[in-house]
Amino acid sequence: DVFGYSSVISNCASEFNVKQHGKDAFDTAIRTFQELKANSREFGMAPNHVTYGTMMKACVRLLPPSSRQRKKWMARLMHECIEQGQVGDMVLSRLREGTSRAEYKRLMHGHTRSTMPPAWSANVNEKSAYRRSTRKRKGRTGEV
Repeated sequence: DVFGYSSVISNCASEFNVKQHGKDAFDTAIRTFQELKANSREFGMAPNHVTYGTMMKACVRLLPPSSRQRKKWMARLMHECIEQGQVGDMVLSRLREGTSRAEYKRLMHGHTRSTMPPAWSANVNEKSAYRRSTRKRKGRTGEV
């Protein structure tokens, strides 16, 4: 199920020896993500906001900040999230973490969490616990 695929991606993103195994871990995360998408009709499931957020986490943890590959995948994932109505708090948090301020603004088409079109998050079914825990950890009280 989608949770199993997301767990594999999360394990890849948690690779400790990034210098030695980061490329392999990222390749495995991408293959897993693409397999989920390719089989979504057959299995009756598709990536959700957690899957997208976890894939973004893999980009952040496994790809160098200034790499073209990281920029490409963060943009691709965000575009897919928007198209699929899967822009949740986790996705926004990972997008902010994995892009420059200018890139974040560009990928958000100038919107903030509170001004983004409702269609962007139409298929998100999340509890507010992620949002609260993220703010608490980072000491934020504003938007994610």
